[in-house]
Amino acid sequence: MTSTTSPTAGATGVRSTAAITALILTALGVLVVVFEPLGALMSMIAERHGSATSGLDLLMVPIGATLIVLLRTLVGIEGFGIFSPLILAYAFVRLGTVTGLLTFTALLLAVTPARLLMDRFALLSVARTGTLVAACAIVLLALSAFAPKSVEVTSLGLPVVIMAGIVDRFVTAQMDQSTGEAVKLSFFTVLAAAIVAAVLQWSFVRSTVAGRPDLALLAFPICLLAGRYTGLRVSEYYRFRAVAAVESKP
Repeated sequence: MTSTTSPTAGATGVRSTAAITALILTALGVLVVVFEPLGALMSMIAERHGSATSGLDLLMVPIGATLIVLLRTLVGIEGFGIFSPLILAYAFVRLGTVTGLLTFTALLLAVTPARLLMDRFALLSVARTGTLVAACAIVLLALSAFAPKSVEVTSLGLPVVIMAGIVDRFVTAQMDQSTGEAVKLSFFTVLAAAIVAAVLQWSFVRSTVAGRPDLALLAFPICLLAGRYTGLRVSEYYRFRAVAAVESKP
């Protein structure tokens, strides 16, 4: 027995979400204009630590997450979730996009055979992932021995875990779906990470957020609104452009 959602219920849900979003926007507007809470926190960080750089880096996280949500829901860039491209973007910011991309590619080429080999031993998922994280750390250690002096590859602690997770998901997608699908998901994950990294490194964005830290609070209503979007994505407009052209003809 199939269940269907009535148009009235759908319209009610849209109005409810719109009302909640409007309420959140109003509350955030009052909060930002009157209290400027994030600005106060940034001032406290600068006073206590002598620099607000670490606080600014944290404020980039909501902006990066919002960008990935928009890329997925509006543009149609599918990848391995939210955390993978976001942390990969962080690695690209730390290393530079080109160096980060080369590092990730080297990890993927070096560790994927080990992941495929482990499937023959029917290991538990936690043991398999732990082995991949250890392998990624060793590969990064080897890369750092040949990297230029200006590139500090060994400082990438958390991205190592995420890169290992992406390798694991790449091989899983390769086995469960197809190699082409796994390559496509990996490509779009890296593409989203590169776009986010470029925006987060943009001096205009950083200076704007540094001057008005409370702008980062806009991430909440933007993500809520994007989560209710049900129209065609940009990639779907491109994919179905031939059909649209035929239907538009008299």
